[in-house]
Amino acid sequence: MRDRISLTDAQQELPRFNIEEKIAFGGQKDVFVGEFEGDEVIVKTVVLEELQHVKRAELEVEVMNDIDSDILVDLKMHFPDKISNQEVLVLVEEFVPGKTLRDHLEENGPSIELGIQVLSTILQVLGEFEDKEYVHRDIKPENIMVEPDGQIRLLDVGVVRALEGSDLTPTDWARSPGTVEYSSPEMLANNKEIQNVRTDFFSLGIVFFECVTGIHPFDIEEFTIQDAIEKGAHRNLTDYVDLSEELEELDNFYEQMISTNLHRRHRTVNIAQTDLNHIIGGTSYAI
Repeated sequence: MRDRISLTDAQQELPRFNIEEKIAFGGQKDVFVGEFEGDEVIVKTVVLEELQHVKRAELEVEVMNDIDSDILVDLKMHFPDKISNQEVLVLVEEFVPGKTLRDHLEENGPSIELGIQVLSTILQVLGEFEDKEYVHRDIKPENIMVEPDGQIRLLDVGVVRALEGSDLTPTDWARSPGTVEYSSPEMLANNKEIQNVRTDFFSLGIVFFECVTGIHPFDIEEFTIQDAIEKGAHRNLTDYVDLSEELEELDNFYEQMISTNLHRRHRTVNIAQTDLNHIIGGTSYAI
């Protein structure tokens, strides 16, 4: 059983990063805030207990180096190390100022403007994932940052799936890695063969609904969220938002994104962007 990397461990073993505090942990990772060459940075340590952990960490580095987008957090450097007698991979990432989308929603409330901005921005970076044949698989408010100037950023590719290359998720797992409340039906069934960018559309559709209403669309009384996702039992956008005539097609766009049938979702990022631009073009919501 692995030991967590403590703040003291990180400060002693990684002195050049002037680590100030530990801000998160989970799975194989411990996350710290530090400073390097005058800039604030995020320092992540990934304990490499098993071959699967090594391969997933390597894939995370590959994706962050491969995706050329200002929307995705930047990886500054990575290197192997040994901390507290544990083999680790150290990732040093750009520090993104601001608040998570979750915190932003709690402090400022939902709005159509926010929903469209998040939808448009995340679709843009998903175009890079699609081109490079990756699936993010963990689009959720906790992995999206809202910077002080309002810019939207995407974090954490720790459970990304490469459509080409070796499969890192055992076939006998009950579900794919990711957050249950934002997982598509094919992820909940660990149906890896059909997962693609449409899988991320499903998660983004949930996030969009939360941005606009403040409520999770599959959080309904009759079922758990997982059961509701699997059954396709969800809240309707028009029950919570009075869409103007110019935005009435936005409801159909949302319904298409969260369809339990992957093949009913937009086929590509380009198609989704074209549809969204058609809906918001010429309105005050145009990006």
